Amino acid sequence: PRSVSVAYTTGSNNRALSWLPPTTGSVSQYRVRQVYYSAGSARVGATATLAGNVSSYTVSAFDSYGATLEVAALGPDGSASAYVAGTEPTPSAVPEAPVIASVTPSAVGFTASWGAAVGNTGAVTNAPLQTYLLSTSTVSAAGPWTQQHDSLYNQATVSGFSAGQTVYIKLVAVNAVGSSAAATATTTTTGAPSLPGAPTELEITSRTLTAAAVTATLFWRPPQSNGSSSRIRYEVETANSTALQWSQVATPGPAATSVTCDLGRTKTPGIVIRIRAVNASGAGPWSDIISERQLASPFPMNLNVNGTTVYLDWTAPPTDSYESIAGYVVQSNASGAWNTVDTIVATPPTFLQPISYVRRSSVLQNQIPGTLYRVAAKGSVSGVGTYYTVGPTTFTDPPSAPTGATVQPDSILSRWATISWGPPQYDGGSPIVGYLVEQARYSTTVNSGSYYDYQLTWSALSVGPNYNGRVSASTLSVGPVALNRGSTSELGVAIRITAVNANGQTACQSVRLKDVLGVY
Repeated sequence: PRSVSVAYTTGSNNRALSWLPPTTGSVSQYRVRQVYYSAGSARVGATATLAGNVSSYTVSAFDSYGATLEVAALGPDGSASAYVAGTEPTPSAVPEAPVIASVTPSAVGFTASWGAAVGNTGAVTNAPLQTYLLSTSTVSAAGPWTQQHDSLYNQATVSGFSAGQTVYIKLVAVNAVGSSAAATATTTTTGAPSLPGAPTELEITSRTLTAAAVTATLFWRPPQSNGSSSRIRYEVETANSTALQWSQVATPGPAATSVTCDLGRTKTPGIVIRIRAVNASGAGPWSDIISERQLASPFPMNLNVNGTTVYLDWTAPPTDSYESIAGYVVQSNASGAWNTVDTIVATPPTFLQPISYVRRSSVLQNQIPGTLYRVAAKGSVSGVGTYYTVGPTTFTDPPSAPTGATVQPDSILSRWATISWGPPQYDGGSPIVGYLVEQARYSTTVNSGSYYDYQLTWSALSVGPNYNGRVSASTLSVGPVALNRGSTSELGVAIRITAVNANGQTACQSVRLKDVLGVY
């Protein structure tokens, strides 16, 4: 086709492609397509096949995100000419002004949308739309303006304003010629002011006790929500646990998660502590109250998984001269509620063990994925301390059995045999870290640091008993220690060592029942 050109329809996204027929050959059909060229490659979009007597085609709601309109002529025998791209007209006018359809306020901003939801939204005159620019001002409808959005998307969510603030919005459309007139300025008031949430997991990580006072270092986690504006500070208060007359002892900055402060005099029944966050709208709710005698959380705490069994272990929190650890409380949360699953009590001193012992680990069986776990120490004076939470658990499948496991005698006289195997077909979703090779009376583990070691030599085999064995693969589950052992692959043959004398007679060693440690 000759003289291929593209025309635009004012006030819409339609594109009209027109052409003249070829100078030679008979045309039975024309084929029009949209092509997206990028980095030397082409992706063909929508395609239309037309009769041979037409010379134009209009694409409705044309998608101009880098698309080119092309046309080719087809002969009666199905042969096709090369595709010819339409020549775009020289842009001569800016786009028409877009129209803001809606503005939905939020606590700290708004979401604005505009134009039709098809193709390049917003009316254009004779050039593809390149972008929309949305700007805001908190001073007046005349500015000054801050650009918030630069995209062809016809929706923008903007935040970062204070609660109750009036925001002025300006929107323009841009093409190769320039910017449209601004959309009618729209004002919106952001949502009602809101307070920050409560800090969580307040605890004492260290303290110094004297006859007159307690100096303690507090730790907490920030609130999940800052409310309608950023935090300004925290407020820490203490009180006697009987009178509960609160007084402020510290005002840490907005980014703080720890502070050291003087908690006052130490005396029974002790001092209680609380903390809250403050933003421009005011002070949020208080955290849970803790006692200055309350034990810190057990940290660090490890979680490992083997199959559906969970292994927890932790480090004892610090104590002082008037407090000792009487035990631990272990809880799990699989459905939104915490339940105690293990209660550990200190073992009292005995003649053989003169020091009290408290187990710092827990083994939980038949667990399910996605479960959270937490542990708190129980003080001899203060009771249950601060919980430390780990999880959620993610279980991996055990690997399948190693492939091709066989055993082959290397030297009967030397009593050696070589065990060989291949990797499992399925690793359970976690890398193989080692193999376990077992025999009826002994077991040994291949070096877990050698991932591709598929052989092991049994040496010093005894005369008499049969040696059967099996091989299994192991993967790491959760954490650096727990192994997720897979199914076993039985060795193909058994090895039996016999002694032969000069006359060719054999002397087989009998197996006593007490020598059998397992049957594989």
